Amino acid sequence: MIGPDIYADDSQFYRETMRAYRRPDNPLWIPETGRDDAYGKFFSMRSAREPSVSRPSAWTRRDGTFSATSRGRRTASNYALIGPMSREIAQLEFDGKLKTAVEEPGQTAQELDFGAWQATVAFGFPQPDGRRAPGTKDAHGAALVAQLGPDEFLVTGVDASVSFHLPGHLPWMRSEIVSAEQGAYENGVWKPLKLWNGDEDDRGLSFHGSPEVVRVRMGKF
Repeated sequence: MIGPDIYADDSQFYRETMRAYRRPDNPLWIPETGRDDAYGKFFSMRSAREPSVSRPSAWTRRDGTFSATSRGRRTASNYALIGPMSREIAQLEFDGKLKTAVEEPGQTAQELDFGAWQATVAFGFPQPDGRRAPGTKDAHGAALVAQLGPDEFLVTGVDASVSFHLPGHLPWMRSEIVSAEQGAYENGVWKPLKLWNGDEDDRGLSFHGSPEVVRVRMGKF
């Protein structure tokens, strides 16, 4: 297996490098990437036991969780968020069910295509109805969406909202959220922690502040 170390935080270059190494006989694998916050939106992860390479430590492990120091707060959040469900994420990616949206300067919204469903990802807050999302100051917004079933998705994000809609329709036209369940995976089993109410999901699923994982089931009418 041959994989690149990527220490450039330019999104286009990052994607082009990944595409160059992704082949049927060489699964994409990035052994090293940067620890600064600029890399956090790529949902990058590195070994918790690996010593820093010409950089101050960005995070430490304490009681099974990750805490950030002065640099790398977003990367530390990725570990805390994705680490417990890394096997599930890897399987969803292998099955072609996982998509990500990464904010780019000047691009405050993106569409993710899941066939029968579309997901609109908008970056930055506040997001008043009928207005363009403002984006974030340093274009660090990101979202991860995975399809679990025909009408069911696993969603998380950083300073982003995610709204599902039918192709050719605006959100909430002939569709609705049936349930939005915040939770986490434990030993491969989904454990619900909280059911989001209508005030929490009436403008889509908003991830602002501490990242959460939500399992959402959509309905058509």
